[in-house]
Amino acid sequence: MSDLVRQVALDWPELQVAIDGDARVLADERALTAVIRNILQNAVVHGAAGTVSVKLERPPSGRVQIAFTDDGRGAPLGAIRELAALSARPATYRGSGVGLLISNRLIQRMHGTLQVRAGARGLGVLLQLPGAD
Repeated sequence: MSDLVRQVALDWPELQVAIDGDARVLADERALTAVIRNILQNAVVHGAAGTVSVKLERPPSGRVQIAFTDDGRGAPLGAIRELAALSARPATYRGSGVGLLISNRLIQRMHGTLQVRAGARGLGVLLQLPGAD
């Protein structure tokens, strides 16, 4: 995972991506690349983030957790609630929300979950995927 995140991050040379940990997941590489690209693009374009922290963990459950947290401007609480539902695009906020909706569906097809959450500053996205040995 860390190599994949580093490779995708090259598309945004102005973005500092700090990766903590590593893990292997069972996933479609092309689909997972699209999801990571969407998360990083949202951080830059919508959040004006300069840094994204990525924490990779494999707890005893065997499901790998990939937590993305950016230092951007975040989003209004209403937008966070709509994005957290990931069932429809936010109607009243900048951006269509379609990227996260598609990302959520791709992650579900890989037997994982995607959650959007507000951080102390910026936005967080937590992916959980089946781990690979």
